[in-house]
Amino acid sequence: MEYKVLVKPDKVDENASKKAGIQIYMPQVLQEREQWAMNKGIIVAIGGMAFRDGFERWLEPIPKIGSKILYAQYAGANAQGVDGGEYRLINDKDVAAILEE
Repeated sequence: MEYKVLVKPDKVDENASKKAGIQIYMPQVLQEREQWAMNKGIIVAIGGMAFRDGFERWLEPIPKIGSKILYAQYAGANAQGVDGGEYRLINDKDVAAILEE
C-alpha cells in the first residue's frame, strides 16, 4: 500500500561460529554499534506510490521487485507471509542502497 516496500530479509546463520567451534564475545560498545547496522534483503512487492512523489527525489536507478537492497535495521515491521516466510514491511525512504551483484 502507498509508500510501502515488502522485503525478504537475507538469512543470517547465527550458528556458523558454533559450527566452526568459535565463540565470539561482543563488548557492549560493539553491541550498541550493531543497532545502527544495515540489513540486506530482496524486494518482493512494492506499493503503488513507492519511489514516486512530487519532489522527484528518486533518481535512476529506481528499486524494483527483485532488487537486492540495504535497509535500516529497525525500519518497518516484521510480517509473516502466507507461505510461512518472514518478511519486513518498510517505507520506501528506508531503502538506503541498491546492491549490485
